[in-house]
Amino acid sequence: MKTMLNKITLAAIAAVMLGASACREKNNEPIPISNGSLTMKFEHTWGSSQAWEPNKTFVHARTNDTLTFTMLKYYISNIRLLRSDETWWSQPNSYYLVDASTNASPTITITDVPGTEYIAMQYTIGVDSARNVSGAQTGALSVINGMFWDWNTGYIMAKAEGTSPNANTVSKTFAIHLGGFAGPNKVVTTKNIDFRAEANRYVAIGDVYNPTMTVKVDVASLWKTAPGVGTISTVHMEGPQAATFGKDFFGSFTFSNITLK
Repeated sequence: MKTMLNKITLAAIAAVMLGASACREKNNEPIPISNGSLTMKFEHTWGSSQAWEPNKTFVHARTNDTLTFTMLKYYISNIRLLRSDETWWSQPNSYYLVDASTNASPTITITDVPGTEYIAMQYTIGVDSARNVSGAQTGALSVINGMFWDWNTGYIMAKAEGTSPNANTVSKTFAIHLGGFAGPNKVVTTKNIDFRAEANRYVAIGDVYNPTMTVKVDVASLWKTAPGVGTISTVHMEGPQAATFGKDFFGSFTFSNITLK
């Protein structure tokens, strides 16, 4: 039985790889030489089908809370791309603060990507432990962005704020701040995308090819298992509560599609 399962698994992997190769050969595209760029577009939804927008009122299907978001921010970092020869290219100083507070589909652009074909990608939601304990930072990691607690607890990996008549605060506001870069309550999450399996092809970057990749994010998943805002309206420190919100929210980040040109 084990041998049969192994054969089935190997056959499935071979089919995916053959499909990817066929797609590349069918396009008959030369391998890029000059550097290019890859844009990541984040499309936010409310549940599986409803589009999410800032400053729009939503009702959560599980908690029945009425929620209006005034802020949604999170970090994307440590972006790496796997070449077709199975060597990695890592973007230096790879830290981005994605702000959906005014734009429901924000983008980040990874520039100076070496021209070639890529088969996979890896990125992190949050900020790695090294940067959390490395003193004052600049750019997306600057403390002026309001995404830093202190040198012991580090960065806020994601912020979701807004108003709700169901909130247990006098101001009827909620503020879910997710942090924790180490230990059992770590919220930092690494995501992997195999272009051969997800998009059924190799992805060319460089020359005339500067693709856009869409990642879908379900904002309602913040309360996939966590209590509603009538029970927990604020999370302002690392710990089990932040870990629960983080696991559910970051788990909703999924590859949607890639536009090659």
